[in-house]
Amino acid sequence: MAYDNLRAVLRSGRDLRSRFLLGLAVAATSHPRLRSVVLPILRVFSARGAVAVSYLEPTLSVPLSASLRLSDLRSDLQTFLELGTRDCYRVPASFTPSVVIDGGANIGLFTLSMARRFPDAVLVAFEPLQENINVCKKHFAENSVRVRVENFCLGARQATGKFVRRDANRGSLSDTGEGMEVNVVPLSEFVPNSPTLVKLDIEGAEVAVIESFLNAPRPNVFIVGELHHWPENESVFLKILERSDWTASFFERDAVCVLFHAYPRAFQKTACA
Repeated sequence: MAYDNLRAVLRSGRDLRSRFLLGLAVAATSHPRLRSVVLPILRVFSARGAVAVSYLEPTLSVPLSASLRLSDLRSDLQTFLELGTRDCYRVPASFTPSVVIDGGANIGLFTLSMARRFPDAVLVAFEPLQENINVCKKHFAENSVRVRVENFCLGARQATGKFVRRDANRGSLSDTGEGMEVNVVPLSEFVPNSPTLVKLDIEGAEVAVIESFLNAPRPNVFIVGELHHWPENESVFLKILERSDWTASFFERDAVCVLFHAYPRAFQKTACA
């Protein structure tokens, strides 16, 4: 796995410096014994606790810039491996949105990619953690991307809730009442009638969010995302889609999570081309 990650970041880095720093990041997070040696080197190349890299995600022709925080290096590198070295959500080339909504934006790498792929789209990013919002805004400014950033969690209805941060790229609304207080908003408030791409990385809230969202007709929406605890949730998820004449396709399953596309049956033949 470490070798695959190293090969992926070396392939995506756009210059020798970026490839060097990304390679060090892989070494620091893959080999605990190397961490004490590698981190001081990364600190030499860091500014304000982060190392900047230039990269090219495979679906793009224009490079992007991003920073990996040394304090959250494992989380930021995982995000980079998913969204900086590949199109992990397999966004279909045949669907051209006028709006892109990034639910669970983390440090904004999905939004950056979509900004390059769909330069005329309106971009909206949702992220509950202020430290991640700060990085998002930095990334958007450095790449000259205009994004509406919302400090909310997506949920089934308007509410306040408790959000538990497990690490910089993992957290979820709490059922126990523990965590930081956050504002929760329904997805329907932000989706227009025009073609809209929605990405959901919301750590287990996706079933409730989609069920609420599909209470009204949504003929122009394509959703990509992660379905958590899929062995328990897949049948419920598919029944929700079926009631609204939607369907789904799944890929990259593991024991807990599966990635999915969900969309109206009306454009099933073209949406996944």
